Amino acid sequence: MKKSLKTKFVVMTFICVLLAAISISMVSLVSSRNIVDKNSKSIITLTASKNAQSINTTLTSIEQSVKIAHSHAENTFTAIDDYRYNEYLLGEYVSQIELLLKNAAENTPGALSAYIRFAPEYEFPLEGCLLVYNENGDPNINEDESEGTEGYEESDTEEKTESVPGFYPHKMTDITKLEVKKETMWYFSPKMSSEPQWIDPYIDTNRAENTQIISYVMPVMKNGNFIGVIGMDIDMKLVISTIDNITAYESGFAYLCNERADLIYHKSYPKGVSDENFRSFFGVDKATLRDAKSNDILIAPTTDGKEKMLSVQRLANDMILVLTIPRVEIEADRNALMTQISVVLFIALCVAFLITMETVTFLFKPIKHLTEVSKQIASGDLDVEIVCKSKDEIGTLADSFRTTVGELKRFIAKINKQAFTDAATGAGNKAAYAEAIKRAEIVAKHPGSGYAVIVMDINYLKMYNDRHGHEFGDMLISDASELIHSVFADYEIFRIGGDEFVCVILNPEKGVCETLKTKFKAAVARFNEGSTRYELGLHVAIGYSEFGGTDTHETYTDVFARADKDMYYDKLEIKKNVKMPEGYVDDRTVN
Repeated sequence: MKKSLKTKFVVMTFICVLLAAISISMVSLVSSRNIVDKNSKSIITLTASKNAQSINTTLTSIEQSVKIAHSHAENTFTAIDDYRYNEYLLGEYVSQIELLLKNAAENTPGALSAYIRFAPEYEFPLEGCLLVYNENGDPNINEDESEGTEGYEESDTEEKTESVPGFYPHKMTDITKLEVKKETMWYFSPKMSSEPQWIDPYIDTNRAENTQIISYVMPVMKNGNFIGVIGMDIDMKLVISTIDNITAYESGFAYLCNERADLIYHKSYPKGVSDENFRSFFGVDKATLRDAKSNDILIAPTTDGKEKMLSVQRLANDMILVLTIPRVEIEADRNALMTQISVVLFIALCVAFLITMETVTFLFKPIKHLTEVSKQIASGDLDVEIVCKSKDEIGTLADSFRTTVGELKRFIAKINKQAFTDAATGAGNKAAYAEAIKRAEIVAKHPGSGYAVIVMDINYLKMYNDRHGHEFGDMLISDASELIHSVFADYEIFRIGGDEFVCVILNPEKGVCETLKTKFKAAVARFNEGSTRYELGLHVAIGYSEFGGTDTHETYTDVFARADKDMYYDKLEIKKNVKMPEGYVDDRTVN
């Protein structure tokens, strides 16, 4: 029986469509698998990195608090003999440090105590000072009950000297009776190493419910001599609460190890695991975890035959945060997508067979065009040109592609802007600031290149908020931001806190920072001359520092710390010339 030319053409066309569809489906399936795998790893890494950054922000804040007090302690210490025989002079010195420690502890989340402890071999008239947080206020402390790491169990005495929760002085332990062990490394470790360091979490048996704490300590040195230790104890619950809230996919969770890969916290193993069982429980040995770098993805086979994917993040105190997710959950999305693609392609082929009988010639050209467009879109190319003027379903499909591409472009542009811009001030946000830090560190690796950091902090924001409300404070931030943008418009500006801004300048010209500082001070003065909006005026403390060169081995943190310190001194100068409103009391050292 003869077949009509139309039938032959339809059959031939359908075979071509079928072959093309099979080829496209194979490419789509492979591409989809690769894309989903890549996105899954990105999601895991981003989740772990985001939470690690949150913990690092807290740890960095603690380090900065201790470093400020430590800097003052070393810079103001004159000589050992000056204090050994002068209790009054030593008392003045300790009082200054105590004030700094109290302010630092009150502004540090999770802080339990802060202290400076002198080495007993010098036989100073005072041992140092210890401030302990007491939620019931300042208790009458029984000095005979001082035992342990710093000996600060709460007194059972019913009479209280202060009803306000806060940090109060506490009697100190006789350090000559302490032995070198895990609970006393807060003193012996910095003494032996002469280096600042984080102390691994340990149980403080002197606190209620045997509180687990971590400590950041720094040795106080003078002319190469170890004078004592200054540090702060932090409630480990601050870190654990963040870890407990880390989730990914259906059952992904995180656990924490120290730098030696010893298990510190795991919700399923509160007492830890032995070295022999570590690999069988977690699918990876300690050596692998120790060698892993931040953002590494590890495949961990376990004894139950279910592989896990681990995302490793190094924290600021060298602890290791591990996000673990069963691989089957990660692959579920990929498998579901592949199944959907297969079903959709099968249905499309069936429909194509039915409509090809009448419309193959008419539809072939636009279908081919839309197929190419879809491949470009699938590959991430959104700058595609969709040419289809037909008024039928193909035309509607082409319009849908155009609409989808347009919406995707707008959505991506919006997300990119939101991801890196502070909505209130138009400055770069913390995510943008993190990228700027990476760029600065890359530039600093090249000889002859460098960067500068300018730190600005709005003064009296708390006072305006207290007296006039947060809307008035927001207006102050807005006005200050406009001044900052007007002076630093040619450089990158970031808002890294409620009232703190940072400008990062790559390869700065000689003297540009001082010029910008002078220009900014002048702009602030002009604003205050022409405005009576703020009763104390608008004041912004500013400080800067420049990278010292590749031979200095400086990190961005070092440069920022100097700029922040320079800004701090400028803030103190501003306070000298501005009188606070009568009757207003600020309980902070600097606002």
